[in-house]
Amino acid sequence: MLVVNLSKAKSQLSRLISAIESKQQDEIIILKDGKPVARLVGLAISGDNSARIGIAKNAFVLPDTIDDKNEEVTALFFGEGL
Repeated sequence: MLVVNLSKAKSQLSRLISAIESKQQDEIIILKDGKPVARLVGLAISGDNSARIGIAKNAFVLPDTIDDKNEEVTALFFGEGL
C-alpha cells in the first residue's frame, strides 16, 4: 500500500494509475493535510459479458402497444385518480 499526499497525487496521477493497473500497487491512499481522504484501487472487471446477453429472455411479456395506458399514466403523474 502506497500513501501519497494530495499534491503528489495530482501531479503524478497517470503514474499512480499505471501502478494500480500493472498491479505494482494494490491500493494507494491519498492524504489531505495528513489525513486519509481517498483510496485509489483497481476495478475487478470481467471480460466475459456473454452471460449478460439474453439474461431476461422470457422473463416478461412485451405488449403489442405501450400506448393503451397513456391517459391513466398522465392522470397519475399529475396526481389525479389516486
